[in-house]
Amino acid sequence: MDQREAFDRIKDRFARTALVSVQAYREGNDVLGLAAFLSSMDDLEQLFELNWRSDMSESALPGIVPILRELKNRIKNQDIAGITDLMEFVLCPAVKELGCSNGNEDRLSG
Repeated sequence: MDQREAFDRIKDRFARTALVSVQAYREGNDVLGLAAFLSSMDDLEQLFELNWRSDMSESALPGIVPILRELKNRIKNQDIAGITDLMEFVLCPAVKELGCSNGNEDRLSG
């Protein structure tokens, strides 16, 4: 599997688990919500690692850092509604756009 395929696979898995987390929290299933949230954060960490190993200076991943800072603040304040909104409406769309601009597709292939 080349880096582009790995990146896309992890990005897709992130999107699925993040949305499962959002849905579970909104339905009151905190156990599933937390498990899916942690899984999605593992996937996001893998995307950062793959980005770093690929040496993609034009990547959009650094733009996600402020979103993660806000996510950390909402977690610290135990704002579950804020966490789910941020994940669904800000973080997931930002991750979805990774590799879709600035020629990142070419720089990821291997």
